[in-house]
Amino acid sequence: MGRGHGCLAQVYMSSRICEELMAHVPPPANPKYPGHPRMGLAVLEDYHLLGKIIISACLRAGGYAFHDYGRVTPQELVRKIRDDSIEIVLISTLMLRSALQVKEVKRLLAEAGSSTRIVVGGAPFRFDPLLWKEVGADAMGANAVEAIAAISSCLKTEGKV
Repeated sequence: MGRGHGCLAQVYMSSRICEELMAHVPPPANPKYPGHPRMGLAVLEDYHLLGKIIISACLRAGGYAFHDYGRVTPQELVRKIRDDSIEIVLISTLMLRSALQVKEVKRLLAEAGSSTRIVVGGAPFRFDPLLWKEVGADAMGANAVEAIAAISSCLKTEGKV
């Protein structure tokens, strides 16, 4: 598979195996951890959760607490953001169609009068480095390290750091 000879089914199965393994590695998140912003993490209508799982593990290792919303629609995500008073939401996508749904999240948050900051990541945003601006996100992380830096950046612009 190292030379591009693997098939899509093999790539899919290896990601599913990694998802299962990663579900047991990091400790559970504690959304009431003091001193951190109220954060949420979600995948918009995609079936591939590995990116979210990796970000989740890195956030927990860095001492961040967050609500893990799993796979949601834009409407479900906005409802959860409002219910939990989320300040920063991290959205992971694999497909362009899902990445474009961030526009709907942004629109629904604006209609609700929410100032929640949106940090996005995933393949569509790596392929098009300006897509995050097009969909109305506040920041983009191409990997877990950049996602954590984007959280810090959002906090600085709000004067919380």
